[in-house]
Amino acid sequence: MDPTVVTIYSCGTAFHRDRIDFSVPFTWRATKGDRVWINDGPGNTTHHILKAEKILKKVESSGPQAPSSDQNLGQKIGNAIPNALTNRAMSTHNTWSGKQLTGVGTQDNIIVTLQWLWMEYHRTDKPKFRTINLVGWSRGAVTCIMLAHAIEAAGFRGLLPNLKVNIFAFDPVPGGLNDFQNNGDFQKTGRAGTVHTLSPCVNEYHAILAENVGGAKGLVFKCVSPNFSNGGGTKIETPMPGGHSTVANHDQNNPVGKIGIALCHEFLTKHGTELHVHKKLSEQQMIDLYADALLEHGEFKKKGWINRKKVFEKSTAAKVRAPLVRNDLRTHDFFINQHHADLFAKHLPTVFTKMATDTPLDQADQNKLLSSFGRTWDALRTTGYIQ
Repeated sequence: MDPTVVTIYSCGTAFHRDRIDFSVPFTWRATKGDRVWINDGPGNTTHHILKAEKILKKVESSGPQAPSSDQNLGQKIGNAIPNALTNRAMSTHNTWSGKQLTGVGTQDNIIVTLQWLWMEYHRTDKPKFRTINLVGWSRGAVTCIMLAHAIEAAGFRGLLPNLKVNIFAFDPVPGGLNDFQNNGDFQKTGRAGTVHTLSPCVNEYHAILAENVGGAKGLVFKCVSPNFSNGGGTKIETPMPGGHSTVANHDQNNPVGKIGIALCHEFLTKHGTELHVHKKLSEQQMIDLYADALLEHGEFKKKGWINRKKVFEKSTAAKVRAPLVRNDLRTHDFFINQHHADLFAKHLPTVFTKMATDTPLDQADQNKLLSSFGRTWDALRTTGYIQ
């Protein structure tokens, strides 16, 4: 395994490292090596979150006992945390529901993670790291975005000029009330940046965005789509049907979640993280899973008042999510997103062209579909492309 790669995971609100039915904790457990870190989500009832920001503020104001002004944030945190751990009641957040509502603890996770990175930087048994891969879901995904800002502000890129930070975000949602406000000086609070931009240290950003988060929940669970403030880096967003949890749950009966975790693992291995268990899918398997997702999230509706003909309709984006999640293929009868269309065009070019020109599929086309893409054949028949 590559010792110059570190990988950091951040769970969503109320979730923690033991929830391996979700993609982030599962992938954390599947990651090889010891340069791996995971943050439990705020409001979880199993693992407490250290009150690192409060501790840091206390150290800043503790007079002669405070670290000297030439020490950086990592050193200050390092001096503060050992003392805090001696008093568990003072050093951990309570788990009442308000912590879930506001996400209190997310900033503490960022500070503690910076301290861990600082210790990894100073390890003598490992080379200096060159890549930091970040993976998170929900508030954990936004934690990744904000952690990248903190990595930049802490000066890691100055120490490591070739450092690259890569982020894989499952439906990044800061929440209606959140703990991501940039309140305070970085040296005193560890806060830096905004959820709407990507740090200059970010090399690649890939997000899975859920389209069907509606109602009152949709008003609170608004996803973010950060842009590069410096115009650099690669940004990919993959819209998916389903809800906020759907995209992050890799259950065997959830095609959207299976695609999501496969894309995540592909992203991580591309950037140097090695996995004991790789949820790898071939492109052909993904095509059929997209067909499964289409059928699962669509429905038959009755049309007209005379013959009451049933017509299959793909699920549309929730009203709140529609303007937040860009999907150029949202109104297409069959394709879920551009990734789906690109894979289809690559492996079924003749069928793709005939669909685009409303040309009926002949028996040879159907035979090829049935032999290699059975679930796609069924979805094409359901949506009317095969009569």
